[in-house]
Amino acid sequence: MLIPIGHESRVQHFPYVTVGLIILNLVIFIPSWYSELSYQKRMEEVAEKIQAIDPFYFDKEQAANNPEYSQVRDLVTQMRGGISEEQKRLLDEFVNELNGLDENQPFKKWGSIPKKWSLITSVTSAFLHGGWLHLIGNMLFLWMVGCNIEDRWGPWFFSVFYILGAIISSGADALSRLDSMGPAIGASGAVGAVMGAFLSRYARTKIRFFYVFFLGLYLARGTFTAPAFVMLPLWLLVELFYGMSGIETGIAHWAHIGGFVFGAAAGLTLWLTGVEKKYFVPRYSLEGEEHEVPESYKRAHELLAKGDRDGAKRKFIQSIMSENGYLPAFLSLSKIYAEDNNREDLIKVTEEITKRTLAKEPHIAIEVFQRLLKAFPDASLSPINQFRMASTLASGGFYQEASWAYHNLTANYPNEVLAQKSILASADLLTDKMGLHENAIEMYNYFITYFPNSPLAEQARRGLKKAQAASGIPIS
Repeated sequence: MLIPIGHESRVQHFPYVTVGLIILNLVIFIPSWYSELSYQKRMEEVAEKIQAIDPFYFDKEQAANNPEYSQVRDLVTQMRGGISEEQKRLLDEFVNELNGLDENQPFKKWGSIPKKWSLITSVTSAFLHGGWLHLIGNMLFLWMVGCNIEDRWGPWFFSVFYILGAIISSGADALSRLDSMGPAIGASGAVGAVMGAFLSRYARTKIRFFYVFFLGLYLARGTFTAPAFVMLPLWLLVELFYGMSGIETGIAHWAHIGGFVFGAAAGLTLWLTGVEKKYFVPRYSLEGEEHEVPESYKRAHELLAKGDRDGAKRKFIQSIMSENGYLPAFLSLSKIYAEDNNREDLIKVTEEITKRTLAKEPHIAIEVFQRLLKAFPDASLSPINQFRMASTLASGGFYQEASWAYHNLTANYPNEVLAQKSILASADLLTDKMGLHENAIEMYNYFITYFPNSPLAEQARRGLKKAQAASGIPIS
């Protein structure tokens, strides 16, 4: 027995529709299963009453042991020749009761019956299940593949696709047994459609399986991984074998086949026509501006989730190179470099993010810069970007961070003109916004002492007087 337990592909958005379908199937299963159990119990009671009319007859015909009670109903109509009028009257009552129960059986009422096929029951049948194992199996496969297809195509289109998968798979089952009155139930046809779509769009994704086999007295169990392009076609071949062989298994193999082929064809069509890329490919939103999520970016996150940090960094860099500086890749790299205490690369990435976002999305630049300061409190960007960042922090109310940014610029680039401006800007910030007048006075005096001939010296003197007045120090 093989059970899929995970795969390496990750999603960008929460799969609301997939989770909703799983919850809906569970909610419908509980009352429908209870109704089916009640139906079975009532049928057994009526069958026992019929058997009591002439136990010898039913014992001989073995009708009482037939699980298909509709067949019991047909058989009892043949015994009229050997019973009394009173027994015939009782028999008619019980047969009518059987007919009523049979007509209202939940699976026959809402399941997909080929001879009475309809669009409504082709959909309702996809939400009925014959037991816990049936339900859990279908929902496990839906979770495995549905999250990714929903993420790729979006919730609205995925919802339509799922319903179409239920209808087409039900139709395939009906065509395979046109005269049957046996109801088909279960989400496996619709899930098969999603599996087909998964194969067409995530063929290289490696799926992890748990296996358990009995080899004589020996129990073999464990896990292994295999790509989707190997395992899903194998599953389809098994379904084709049973569907074409005519072996009775109680499983709607042609529903699985029809759903899978439809899903694979839909996935390939959307891809080859370019419709998927134009309308459905997941997007990364940045202040209202949307960017198509590159495959290399998604692959980087998959590698990161598996613990391959070096591989993830290479993929993020590839995404940046191939997508003209893809910003989300820069942001992801900054997190990795901060976690790795990689000072040099973190400064480089922060520099690039600052260039791209400080003017239009300053909150992004500030967040990344704060990450840099947290990891390396004495770090500085290039003088111009450091000064711009410090000014942006100050205007945004991040006074402490701004003060550090000015200080770091001065410490790392003491001979730059912007270093002098940073001293004065920091001193102004200390006295005007932070109330640290004595610290400001020290900085103004430092400037006047070491840069007496600077074009900014007069500005420093004015600032000194202002700070002295604010601190209550007499001005000479």
